[in-house]
Formats: sequence, structure tokens, C-alpha cells
Amino acid sequence: MTLFRITDIKSLMKALFTDELFDTFFLNSAVIKMYTTTTIDGHINEAFFRGDESFVPTGAEYVLWKELRPFCLNIIKGRRTPLSLKLVLSRDPASLSFESDISGISALHLKVLYEENVCTLTTGVNYRVFSGDRAAEQEWDAMTEKFLTENGLKFDPL
Repeated sequence: MTLFRITDIKSLMKALFTDELFDTFFLNSAVIKMYTTTTIDGHINEAFFRGDESFVPTGAEYVLWKELRPFCLNIIKGRRTPLSLKLVLSRDPASLSFESDISGISALHLKVLYEENVCTLTTGVNYRVFSGDRAAEQEWDAMTEKFLTENGLKFDPL
């Protein structure tokens, strides 16, 4: 687990809400505090589409960020900055190139937390089974740091 303090919050928010940079991540949950608090559970409710023959199940448990990004942008746009914002994004480890053994890992997480004009990103790993081996976790941390750097998102590792 690594914590990154974002030093250019405006660039990160642009990348999150108006660019496609994070569109391949799944949205596990979101909490946006403005005048009211909006909470989003990113689980897909397939029952909603029952009878809709155009719906093709993907097998994914969570919705892709790109599908809810416009909705979330609509909530935060305006003159006032949110009081706080928490997004829990995730990736399927099989969608990335790992050198480490990822067989015991179910998801790779990236938590975005903004409050009191401070923004942090925290990496995390969900394991299916207990493992003392943290090589994949360290690799995910390094991948995240590289991702931020390559996309011009400025940060201080904490």
C-alpha cells in the first residue's frame, strides 16, 4: 500500500472527470459531499435489465468508471468545490502485465480522497487467500506511480 499526495489537484480532477484516463477502472464506490451527500454503490444490478434483450452481461461485478463519470461530473460541476470526494476504483489484475504471481489476488484498488483542499491516492490489493508474499502489491504500487508520472499527474509519495 502506497499513499500519494497529489500536488496538482486540478490536473487530477480533470483527468478523472473530463478525460478518459481512468475509464478502464471499475467504480466500486463513490461518496461526493456537496450541499447534500451522494453515495454510489458501483455494483451492477443485472435485475434492472431483465427483459431488455439489448443488455449483454459482461460478467463484471462493478460498473466501469467511464459509465458513471458523466453522472459524477454533473454532480460536482459548478462554482463550488465539493466538501469532500471519495472514489474507490479498481482494476482486474488479469488486465495488467504482472511479473509476480497474481493468482491469489481478486482486485487492485486505487482510492481517491479529496477533503480540506488535500487530495491523496492510496493503492491497495484484495487477496482471495492469505499470502505473505507482497511482491504483487509492491508491483501494483510501482505501476501506479509510473501511471501517474507518465500521465503528468504531480504527486509526493508519502
